[in-house]
Amino acid sequence: MKTDKHIYPSVHRGIVRAAMQLLEFEEHPSANYFYVSDLETLVEEAAAPDRIGDRHQGRGLHYYLASDPNGMPKPLKSDRYCNGRNMLSPSPRTVLNGEYEAAVMLKNAGYRDAAMRSLSRAIHMLADICCPPHTTGLTYFSRYAMQHKRYEAQAAQLFWGESISVDEEAVTKRWAESAAGEIPEAVFRSALIPEELAEHWDTDSPHPLDRLLNALAKESAKELPAVLSEDDDVRAVSIRKQLTTAIRNAAALLAVYAYHMQFCALGCLCENRPYYLSVIGQKPILKEPLYLHLEASGEARFCTMDGRYLAVTRLGQVVLTSQTQGKIISYRIGSENTTVLYVDGDQNRLIGKSGNRLHCYDRRFYSEVTCELSCNLWFSEDFEYFDGERT
Repeated sequence: MKTDKHIYPSVHRGIVRAAMQLLEFEEHPSANYFYVSDLETLVEEAAAPDRIGDRHQGRGLHYYLASDPNGMPKPLKSDRYCNGRNMLSPSPRTVLNGEYEAAVMLKNAGYRDAAMRSLSRAIHMLADICCPPHTTGLTYFSRYAMQHKRYEAQAAQLFWGESISVDEEAVTKRWAESAAGEIPEAVFRSALIPEELAEHWDTDSPHPLDRLLNALAKESAKELPAVLSEDDDVRAVSIRKQLTTAIRNAAALLAVYAYHMQFCALGCLCENRPYYLSVIGQKPILKEPLYLHLEASGEARFCTMDGRYLAVTRLGQVVLTSQTQGKIISYRIGSENTTVLYVDGDQNRLIGKSGNRLHCYDRRFYSEVTCELSCNLWFSEDFEYFDGERT
């Protein structure tokens, strides 16, 4: 068995392509929504979160831990599992939700290619939740790193075959056919589409997206004995099961996105609307509204009616200014407990409230509780703040 997964194409590429082919194989109506260019963008972006220097890179951030490496169940924290740093955010759960919502916003703003890139990143996190080393804490910086690498290397070999020269479309078509069966679209719709979320969520119970991803993580973690096994055949059975699960769930996410964009109210921030910025549970911070401007890069800017930008200075002060030189005015919109703004796309740097003013927090130097209480934002179209619900 070859022991380096990097001699093959990324399995994340294969999962995305196979998921789209599965929709076609099942003659699912959502397959008609996507173009060839969409598929190629989705595939191209699929492995990006694993690349060094990517905005979603970070030690322990691609882990959603349902158990520890000894097979002991990990406790839920606010109805969710933690990442590899024992923190709630960022994690595959928060990134999946944030990138899915970004895909909705960007497509509505006319940036289809950027929307596909965000959607692909959401699928990447979903696939990681289906990968047992990512749900059992076998991090690259633990004594289980070799078992993690061995499992993923064998997965790459099983997925793509013995030859390093790969016809991706032919290989993924075979995987799509092997994954034929029920696509779990309904649970994704009730978790991600606003109208169905309102219908299916009793707010006294865990969020449907938490329930969905927690269940996938628990099932994934049951494969820990196979990951640690010295028997290649035992691992192969586990790998085929988890790859099939990832393809079906990726197909469901694609299907829900297509349905969402064609038939549903958006339920996300939109351009050309005034928003009053609050921290959840508190009154608006600014007395004047901000307007969202999205860009083809997927980044966002916020400015007032008179053209002043929400900006971060070199020393981390947050100001409204038309003099933007030497200041950061670009953000990525994420979703943790509520909406968050990542300064220049950096998941460690968040816009929040300190006293009566806005502040740029670096979560490396603040407690998780401080960031949660200070940086979960609420964008209201009314100045009078109304109580929001966690999304």
